[in-house]
Amino acid sequence: MTRAWKIRPFDSDQADRLAGDLSLSPLIARLLVQRGITESGDARVFLNPSQDVFHSPFLFNGMERAIERIAHARERNERVLIHGDYDVDGITGTAILLETLWELGLDVEYFLPHRIDEGYGVSIDRIAEFAGQFQLMITVDCGTTSTEEIALAHEKGMDVIVTDHHRAEKSIPAAVAVLNPILDEEEYPFRDLAGAGVAYKLACALRETLLEMPSPEEMGLDLATLGTVSDVVSLLDENRTLVSRGISLLREASRPGIRALLEVSSVDPRRLDTHQIAFRIGPRINALGRLSDPRSAVELLVTQDAARSFEIATEMHRLNAKRQALEKQVSSDAQNRVIQAGLLTRNLPLFIIDGEKWHRGVLGIVASHLANQYGVPVILLSQEDGVLHGSGRSLPSMNLGAVLEEARPLLLSGGGHENAVGLSVDVSKYEELCETLIRSAQEQWGGQPEPPPLWLDGELPLEQVDERLVEDLAALAPFGQGNPSPVFLFRGDASTCGGRIVGNNHLRLTLTHSRGRMEAIGYGMGDRLSQLRLDNLQIAGSPYFDEFRDIRSIQLRIVDVRSDRDEPVRVETEPKEPESGTRLDRERLGKIFRLIQNLEKGSFLSRALLNEKAGELGVPKEEVYLAVIIFAELGLVRTRGDRIDLIPSGEKRDLSQSATYCRLNAV
Repeated sequence: MTRAWKIRPFDSDQADRLAGDLSLSPLIARLLVQRGITESGDARVFLNPSQDVFHSPFLFNGMERAIERIAHARERNERVLIHGDYDVDGITGTAILLETLWELGLDVEYFLPHRIDEGYGVSIDRIAEFAGQFQLMITVDCGTTSTEEIALAHEKGMDVIVTDHHRAEKSIPAAVAVLNPILDEEEYPFRDLAGAGVAYKLACALRETLLEMPSPEEMGLDLATLGTVSDVVSLLDENRTLVSRGISLLREASRPGIRALLEVSSVDPRRLDTHQIAFRIGPRINALGRLSDPRSAVELLVTQDAARSFEIATEMHRLNAKRQALEKQVSSDAQNRVIQAGLLTRNLPLFIIDGEKWHRGVLGIVASHLANQYGVPVILLSQEDGVLHGSGRSLPSMNLGAVLEEARPLLLSGGGHENAVGLSVDVSKYEELCETLIRSAQEQWGGQPEPPPLWLDGELPLEQVDERLVEDLAALAPFGQGNPSPVFLFRGDASTCGGRIVGNNHLRLTLTHSRGRMEAIGYGMGDRLSQLRLDNLQIAGSPYFDEFRDIRSIQLRIVDVRSDRDEPVRVETEPKEPESGTRLDRERLGKIFRLIQNLEKGSFLSRALLNEKAGELGVPKEEVYLAVIIFAELGLVRTRGDRIDLIPSGEKRDLSQSATYCRLNAV
């Protein structure tokens, strides 16, 4: 399905004011406003990340209890186990706490489950084993959903501290302390910490109290940055400060393991950024968890042995190449099955694709690629010994976890959240599973969904992309979730020098313009070459500096590309308040607020999705726009660009406290 390209709206008056107040270029001021940063003070902080945006770790409800229990373990010489997860977030968080507890002098071990043999999270079988060896277990990036397992641990005499950032399924486990910023009752002011970020906060608190370090933030900040970027959490607020400062530490490469990892990844430490972490460093760490034992990844991050570091990093590099080959094969097989089954012509709300002995370690990442390619959620299932094991990935506004819940009675195991699920089912239940999932998706999503649009920040002529512009754009870094790298519409001609496929199916275009040439690279887009008219291209891309052998050039990183055709690029307009006649009464506002509650559920809610769902209920976009302003004035929601977050509170609000409500209703 073709994705619509839309240009983000912005208020030109706000952009002009920012540019004047802070002496910014018009383009940077516009980009800030498009990201919801409209006040000079907020813009100044955003452009200059500092320690001021670090929140105290003691704002976590359970932090003091966690510190007291760990201090107790030190006093009594108890054995402590850190139970992490097998992805980058869990691995780095485990390494952070391991180093911290070593500094405290504790007898500590760590455990990471095997992705295929054991799966995600804490298991009942392992609890029985651990309880006989350890008096305290600290989880990293898991544990919130392990209610039964933690109850068993308590019964067997092992206390548990949970550090996590996943939502609770039903009840919160009865642990000594649960440090999780996303829980409804948690008072920590920033909800989007990664699992490594939560572990890092515990480490900071331990160093401040038990080691009496006046400035404990530097220790572990580099590892927390790897986990935060790799887990694709919002890079706003505290995460922006954390990653900005952490990248500076990573560029120093003081850890032997980081030096070795950068070397095998062909990354110049001086040029390290979030893109290279996400697409070069993170995948190599993840490769161990996908295809082998993730424990050596922790060893890589904490060892001081340079030779051992290089040995592990080399194995990571080898496994990553194997992972890429497996992904390519599974993706090719799955796409063939899509064509053979005629899925593209059946108006299905999701694709369920099965194969024989596909490697389970790559199913999730292939499902994600295919979901973006086809514009619908995708579940991939691999058959082994009469059982289908699978992973699914979704798209914005389509809650795949809720769809899977309808099929739970058919499953051997399964679970997940809005964007990702995992499951196992007996082969005999396959047909019934497919029918149930498709029916549930149709009921919840209403047939085949529209793929989310590709948002652009504006249109730029290639001739205007120079060194100063790219350096200006770098002021908005670090880029990531919540603060995407600016993407512009470029119109180009590659017919003179042509296009070619390079590396692992990457598209390379040489674009000509009135001032010269510019190279463009589209990762994983090599198959698109045969579909393009090279003399008349529309490119959605981000300009960046490419450095090779100390020669710096400007290139475009292609996000999407198509031949210039009749399909227009839509310019979205920000809804304006009606001049007269609009009244938002309590009933109407209540209807919109309940819709926000139903859609948000602790995850990303966009204005575009809210407008779409409100329109289905007969509420015009202009009223939704005003309602969100009212809710923000009342402290019920927080807005940032296209994002809307609920602010948990049990207090009632008086509508008369909103100036906008009073003006509209002549109160």
